[in-house]
Parts: sequence; C-alpha cells; structure tokens
Amino acid sequence: YRRLLSDASFRFFTASCLFGTLASGLAYILLIWMVSAKHASISQTLCMMLCFWIPRLLFGAHIGAWVDRIDRRKLMIIAETLRAVKFLLFGIVICWHSNLYLLYLLTFLAGCFGALYLPLLPAFVYDLVDQHELLHANTLINSSFEMGNILGRGVLALIIIYFFTPAQGLFVVALLYVFSAWTIVPICLHNKKTSKKNTHGAISKDIVKVIELLKKNTQLR
Repeated sequence: YRRLLSDASFRFFTASCLFGTLASGLAYILLIWMVSAKHASISQTLCMMLCFWIPRLLFGAHIGAWVDRIDRRKLMIIAETLRAVKFLLFGIVICWHSNLYLLYLLTFLAGCFGALYLPLLPAFVYDLVDQHELLHANTLINSSFEMGNILGRGVLALIIIYFFTPAQGLFVVALLYVFSAWTIVPICLHNKKTSKKNTHGAISKDIVKVIELLKKNTQLR
C-alpha cells in the first residue's frame, strides 16, 4: 500500500474516484429529494429510480466490452467533463422551471454515465499499476469508491439539504465532477496494457464469450 500511495498518478486517480463517487452519490439523493418533494408519489419516485438503474442493466455489458478498446484516460476525462456540463445545464434550467420529465431525463443520463463509469474504473486500475499490485490497488480504489458513496449520500447530502435548495445542490455536483476530471489530467500511465492487437473483433462476440465463460465456470457466477 505504501508504494502505491507514493505514486502521484495513483493518488490522483484515487482522488478522482472519491470526487466522482461523492458527486454521483449526492446527485442520486438530490434527484430523489426533488421528485419526492414536488411530486409526492411512490410510483413517480419508483419511476425515477428505474431511470437511474435500468441503463446499467441494459448497457453495462456492452460498455464493459467497449472500454477495453479505447484510451481509458481520455474517456474518463471526457466522461467526467460531460457529467459536469450536464448537471450545470440542468441545474440552470431547473432553477427556472422544474419539470418531472426533465428530472426523469437527468436521472436517465446519470444512469447512463454510471453504466460507463463502473466498468471503466477497474479497467483503468489495470492500466495504472503492475499486475502484482492489482489486489492492493483494487482494495484502495474500492475503499475510496465506497467512502465517496457513503459521504455523498449521507454527510454531504445532509449539508446540501440543510443549507441549499436541490437545484443549487446540482451545481455542487457539477463542481465535484470538474474536480474528478481535473485530477485525471496529470495521470501518467506507465503500464499501458491496452493495445489494438488485444481489442479486435466484434463487441457482440466478446459478450457471448463472457456469457459462455460464466456458464462453464460456477465460481465466477
């Protein structure tokens, strides 16, 4: 652990993960809060939650195969920047006009970016550290991920709810995503393992191979 934490690139990535999960955790609570406060209905709240989680179910496997074929560092910078812009724009619009379907759209987009982030995170760790350090690296990143979720959905959400309006909270989410993108920029990938020779072929074939592997290997299931 000491050697990993002495690596500036790994520290930046850990910080990016923390900022990103703080933002996503806070955004999830804010969206539920806005729907529940202005449209107090269990069915509408349930619909909002489905908008958040269904993209991960539908697109997760396809995105997981896709991220193995591109520059993950650039993808993370672009994705976190787009998340910041998305929450900034929606925050401005919602300040002037709050609409249930607008909240559904924002939640769906948040779910889509979440579907991208989950497979991208461990794949980026694979590029960042040597193979013999993967266990310790994944432990630290997972700890940062869970800490961000707990603090974002708990402590930070309570602070925002107490001092700000939900729309203002969306600007805080956008700022956190800016920090997440910014801390990816200085990262230098010394162990670039992703290469074109390992990423050819159709994505659909890769997904079929994974499904077949899961069927054969009961331990993976």
